[in-house]
Amino acid sequence: MSSHLPPFDLVAAADRNLGIGKGGRLPWRLPREMRYFRDLTTGADEDGAPPSQENAVVMGRRTWESIPEPYRPLGARKNVVVTRDPDYPLPANVLRAVSLEEALALAGERAQGGRVFVIGGAQIYRRAIELEACAGIYLTRIFADYDCDAFFPAIDERIFELAEILDDVSERGARYRIEHWRRIR
Repeated sequence: MSSHLPPFDLVAAADRNLGIGKGGRLPWRLPREMRYFRDLTTGADEDGAPPSQENAVVMGRRTWESIPEPYRPLGARKNVVVTRDPDYPLPANVLRAVSLEEALALAGERAQGGRVFVIGGAQIYRRAIELEACAGIYLTRIFADYDCDAFFPAIDERIFELAEILDDVSERGARYRIEHWRRIR
């Protein structure tokens, strides 16, 4: 099925040890980085103008649950949640899939020209980075150590190359760099 999947990108923020979360929550609060995530995944331009087409975000159930309720579903994006539970309650405008591959196929159909982003969690990232349809990775690398129990997979530099540094920032005492990695094979 992976040959029929739309191209997609991973989006993550991770600490020095590739930690991405603890107990279903982000261990840091970086508002500027969150705005970057929103703008990237919605396709908004630098002035915040809305995109011409709707992008899609694919996430696991735990990532869905980690989003504060007032912000669910993520606005201006088609939301697709991977869960094996057919009775898991989701709003009518959120798509459900039983596998990552099904979620990506649904996201590609619904995005209709928009982009598809995989936004977590750890299990979903591990599976997604192995798929040939994974075109790139937008990784915010936070130069600090946090107490984490969920981790982003190591990036295989034989498959992905660092294409560009999009930003290098200090915010709330934390320095981070936004990297764009591109699949090379």
